Amino acid sequence: MENGLGPRDLISIATVARAHGIKGSVRVQCDPSHVDFFRTLPAVSIGGKAHRITQVRGTDDAPIIDFEGIESRNDSESIRGLTIDIAREDLPEREEDEFLVAELQGCDVRDLAGKSIGTVVKVRILPANDVLDVLLHDGGEVLVPFIKLAVPVVDAEARVLTVDPEFLGIVQ
Repeated sequence: MENGLGPRDLISIATVARAHGIKGSVRVQCDPSHVDFFRTLPAVSIGGKAHRITQVRGTDDAPIIDFEGIESRNDSESIRGLTIDIAREDLPEREEDEFLVAELQGCDVRDLAGKSIGTVVKVRILPANDVLDVLLHDGGEVLVPFIKLAVPVVDAEARVLTVDPEFLGIVQ
């Protein structure tokens, strides 16, 4: 990657939703709590390339961001749909039981006995609760509501989630 970071060193915090205007600005889709990253970090990775942030405006629910090197509508259209990543080391300090929803992507999913059953491939931010897309080792895919009843244990540091298979209807 051009930014010198490997995929395991990066964490996705947003997606380029669409172009905004004719000067290269983009609307991004992200958890409103992630907008502060754009205000505090000098640069992010988009499609594996480092881009310096030059301006953040809009609201936390609909941020509009300008990046150095993205200076026309064509430029902004060319990055539409790409993820915006930051280095894990740039994440802010958190309490012991605190984690970012974006940190869940790529986590190993285990049943209550500790057996690995799949991997979180995506986190959907929805109004009622977040939902985890889990790719099962048998090739199936399930949507897991990210609530305590379904996911009783989250170990963000070890990158492991414990999921109650009965709650999900997974026969063991």
